[in-house]
Parts: sequence; structure tokens; C-alpha cells
Amino acid sequence: MIHFKNVFYSYPTRDAPTINGITLDIERGDFVLVSGPTGCGKTTLVKMLNGIIPHLSKGKFSGELTILGRDVCSSSMEELTEEVGLIFQSPDDQIISNTVEEEIAFGLENLGFNSQQITQRVDWALKKTNIVNLKERDTKELSGGQKQRVVIASQIAMQPKILVFDEPLSQLDPKGAKEVMECIVELNKEGITIIIIEHRVSDIARYVNKALLLNNGRIAYYGDTKQSFRRALSIYKRLGIQIPEEVELSLGLGIKEITFSYEKLKSTFENKRQKQHLRLCEKQFQASTTRSASHKKIVSLQEVDFEYVKGKPVLEGLTLDFYEGQNVALMGANGSGKSTLISLIAGINKLSKGIVELDGQELNSIKYKQRTSLVGMLIQNPDLMLFCETVEKELLFGPEHKKIKRSEAISRMKDVLENLGLSKHKDDAPFALSVGQRLRTALGAVLTLQPSVLLLDEPTTGQNQENIVKVMKTLKELSFIKSIIFCTHDIYTAMYYADRIIVLNSGQVVFDGESKNIFNDPDLMKKNSLSVPAPVRLSKDCGCQKTFLTAEELIKSF
Repeated sequence: MIHFKNVFYSYPTRDAPTINGITLDIERGDFVLVSGPTGCGKTTLVKMLNGIIPHLSKGKFSGELTILGRDVCSSSMEELTEEVGLIFQSPDDQIISNTVEEEIAFGLENLGFNSQQITQRVDWALKKTNIVNLKERDTKELSGGQKQRVVIASQIAMQPKILVFDEPLSQLDPKGAKEVMECIVELNKEGITIIIIEHRVSDIARYVNKALLLNNGRIAYYGDTKQSFRRALSIYKRLGIQIPEEVELSLGLGIKEITFSYEKLKSTFENKRQKQHLRLCEKQFQASTTRSASHKKIVSLQEVDFEYVKGKPVLEGLTLDFYEGQNVALMGANGSGKSTLISLIAGINKLSKGIVELDGQELNSIKYKQRTSLVGMLIQNPDLMLFCETVEKELLFGPEHKKIKRSEAISRMKDVLENLGLSKHKDDAPFALSVGQRLRTALGAVLTLQPSVLLLDEPTTGQNQENIVKVMKTLKELSFIKSIIFCTHDIYTAMYYADRIIVLNSGQVVFDGESKNIFNDPDLMKKNSLSVPAPVRLSKDCGCQKTFLTAEELIKSF
């Protein structure tokens, strides 16, 4: 169905090829997971499938690539897009209509379907992605996760033979991710070939039949998914790709065939406990923070109300204090108010009612230039923050705008480039980079201003596990940052890099406490779309005195 033979591709601004001699075949009905380090060529590879590359690019393409027998170079994009649907990482790049219903109908209208067919297809797509309740909503009012499902619905409504997803889960809560994956699995069962790029391997691996690992534009492994975890385990780890906990548990517990079944893992674990004495870890899991919180308030919200649409409050009567030396994770389902909360702290949105204070000063009384030294924010879509010709210029723009001495600005820029692993990209155009690299560039532009409070909206988007660890460790070690407040759906990132977790539900705080206590209330986790890692479930369900956060901790306990 898809045939690559010795395919190379180089971007105009790069000397080295981004795709470097790819040869592979994807069969009809395959479900392929594409993974690899940030910047390894994943997105470039899938852009070839519907003709964006080479037809809309100015780079150099060579080799043979056919889709359903059509040669990509000699076929028009119109012909290719009828067969291949592509869903990008950022839903804002694809949404063009005012309402959800109009957005899903747009492609069908362009393909010439009649009104009855369009209505049927739209309703079908809404049900498949579980967003029937959003049908008449304004697309501008949706959360990032809701937008992602709208984009998926608009593509599947056209029922292409091949669907390509570029990190479709990156902005979804666990519940939304599960619903979308169930939808994609059903489409695959109906005969649609699925190719999916995703760093959240744990959410995908159980469904796919093939795994494609890329590194520096080359194939590091291509074959059966379950076999990949045995044959290519060292490659996964070398490339910094997180292995699903179920896989590590299967290998550690000696299960012959890797399983994603929790019941199978549980029965094996209980049998092993009966045969061997379980040596419990001396210390229960603790967040790896090295900072100690003080009693000094760095951010304070008092009786805060906010609404995007009159009469529909997003936050209502919210009162919260954040303290110097404290790293805080904001969690909860899509649309719970996390992004809105940090946008109010940053002053991006204006309060409907209430007070926000930064370091003892009311936000509204702080001049803009002073505010950028107090608070910096990385928004969910980093592309909206990038506008300079090179990465280096992006990082220098803020300090130069604030008239910081040139020598100091350059010193800050070099430190940030090194800390975020961007040194080799300093002369690159930001939009020639991968999404993960663009996110780090946007973060770097914030860090060169050295804010006291750092606000991050989904900072793990587009990052492989190795980069997540590097970025979060770097942020915690920066002396000028007094507090980090970040929104995330990633429970591991929250547990390891926050000493306090706040869970929001419909704009209200439903949990506010130490990270290690988040698993004490299973109902809270379920109601707020928070995932419980398999090792945590096993240690709790099997009556262990301690809670094991990772598979490695649990296996070492024997």
C-alpha cells in the first residue's frame, strides 16, 4: 500500500538530509507506530504521504515513493489527499470554521457530497470521536484537547483509505486519549491503514501491529511491535523513548509473551509474591524536588471569576496561593480550567472578578516590562510565540527589547541554548525544526528574560522521555526561578517534578496536596481523567505496604 525505496529528503536550510535512505513497505490494514527522538524525521516522513513533501516544499527529494500504486512526485496533491488524511500535532493549524459542525462538514462540501450525506457523515464522525455535545460549539471556545478531536472527526468524515496522525494524543487527557484511540482502533478494524507518530508509546503500543523507530532520518528498527520490545529494547532506551510500564513488568516478572493485560500482570505478580519474599523498599516514593518551599506567597488568587462567554463561567470564586520554592502541577480533564488559570496569572486574559497578586503586588498595577521579569509563560502552541528568523534571534529578542546589555543578553542566550540542547540549531529557522524543538525554542525565549515565576502549559508536548527529563531538571536548577507552575496530563512528570499537585474540575479545586498523596483516592483519579500507572495499581491492589511508582521500583523490590 505504501512503498519507500531509498528515499532521501533535505530541507533548503540544512546540509544534512532529514530523511536518509528510507526503504520500507506498509501493507493494507497495518497499524504502524512511528517513534524516535525529537527531530529524527518523523513528521517529515509522514508529510510525504499526502504530497506536502515534495509538492509544497522547496527541499531536495530523491528515491521512490508510491501510495496505492501512485507515484508521489508525479501525482497531484488533490489525488493524494483523497487517499490519505493527515492530522497534525497542533489542531489550530487545521481548524478554519466557526463551529464544530461546520468544521467537520467543510471537507465533505469540497468533495461534493450532498446535504443528506454530509449530515450523516458529520453525525457519524461526532459519535466516533465522542464529541456529540460539541456539535454547535464555537471552535474558538474549545480546549486544546477538544480541538484535537474535532480535527480527527473532520478527517475521518471523509473516510480516506490511509489515516496519518502526528501526535494526536499530545493535548488530550487520559480519558480523551482512550476515547480517541478506541475510535482509531475501530477505523483500523474497518480496513483503514493507520500510521501514528506518538511519544506517548504507553498509550499506543497495545493497539499497533508494527513499530518503526527512527534516528537521524534512518530506520533503527521496523517490525512486529511486541517483538520490538525484546529485540530492540536497547534501541528504545538509547533513543530516550519511554517503554510502556506493562512491557517492563512483563519482562521483569518473567512473562514469556509480553502482555498489556492488567489481570495477567496482577496474577503473575501475586504468584511471584507467594513464592518469594517481597522486600519492600526502605523509602516510599517522593517527588525529586530539591527546592524547599517557604511561607512567602509568590502568587495569590483571591475570589477569581473568569468567563470567555457571558453566563458560562470557566473559573468561579477561585482562591489559591502559590509559595516561593514550590513547584506545582495543575492536573484535570480537558476544559477543567488549567490553561485559563495560568493565563490569568500571566495577565494574558483579564479577570471577570477578583484579584491576582505577583510577589505581593496586584497584577493590574504592574507595568508590562516589570511583569516580564516577574512571570514568564510558555503557551500550549509554541508556534504562536515564534517570529524571528533564527533560534538565536528568538532567544535574544526579549533581552534586547528590555535593553539588557548586549554582553549579558548573549551570555543568557548561550546558557539557554546549552541547557535546552539547542546549540546546534542556533542558526536554524524555528519553523524548520520539529515541534519538540520549537517548543524548547519558545521556552528558551522565555528563560532569557529570567522570570521569577515560570508558567508552562503542557511542557512535555512533542518531547521524548529523555528530553522531558533534561528540560525539567534544567528548569528546577535555574536559580532565578522561584516557582514553577505547569499544566500536564503526564502523571509521571507531575510526580517527579512537582511537590504539590492541584486538580481542577469545572474550574473548582478538587485536590490540593503533596504529590505522593494523589493516589490515595481512586474515585478522584477516575472522575478527573487521571491515569494510575500499572505499578501503582499492582502495589495497591496486592496489598503492598508501600506504593511503587515505576516498574523498575516494583521489580527491584523482590
